[in-house]
Amino acid sequence: MNHQIKFCKHINMFTINRPRESCHFASDFCFKNCYHAKMENLYARYKEEADKKEEAYWHQITGEQIATFLSTKRTRPTDRFRLMSRGEALTNKRDIWRVYDICMNNLDTLFMLPTKAWRSHRMMEYMKDILSNCPNLRLLFSTDPDIWSEALKVIGAHMPHPLIARMTLTYFGTDEFPADLEVFKCPKTWDKGTLVTCATCQTGCFIEDRDRLKIIHFRKH
Repeated sequence: MNHQIKFCKHINMFTINRPRESCHFASDFCFKNCYHAKMENLYARYKEEADKKEEAYWHQITGEQIATFLSTKRTRPTDRFRLMSRGEALTNKRDIWRVYDICMNNLDTLFMLPTKAWRSHRMMEYMKDILSNCPNLRLLFSTDPDIWSEALKVIGAHMPHPLIARMTLTYFGTDEFPADLEVFKCPKTWDKGTLVTCATCQTGCFIEDRDRLKIIHFRKH
């Protein structure tokens, strides 16, 4: 199988992508301000073919195949992996089971998974039932100015819960944070001179905390 696992230099992690059409739960703000739009327009002639390959790969991939792939990588970090750097990993229950399989077959790797699937009540219940058993999964519940208040209500309704302990609420869209809450500013996006990448950051997205809500603020770009 022609693998579609890519190494993303700016986060220093391996990642899998899907087409933006997989973003079933995106807000209007997200659609209008997607940071991949410019790149897709630049390489428009290759987009359709790339989208087909990436989507087909996601539907075939198994945790064992990812484990085999990572076992061959000696010069790049494999202790953290991102699902996805483009598109939405979780569009239905099958995707949730696929993520479960990936995590449980790669317990030495932390998987970062940004998602807006929390906006679906059904998907939220599936995530709680299935993904709570993945100790190496770090969910990033993505928010923006359109859905910040919605996110707080959803999280409040489900706390406390083991899944929420491994979840981070992320905010992107304005450089001024919309609430008087404790927030961690992502060093990669706020400090352009930093050597910190997602692969080396020891705070923020990868912390597990059962006692407090973790909020990460990404700088607008």
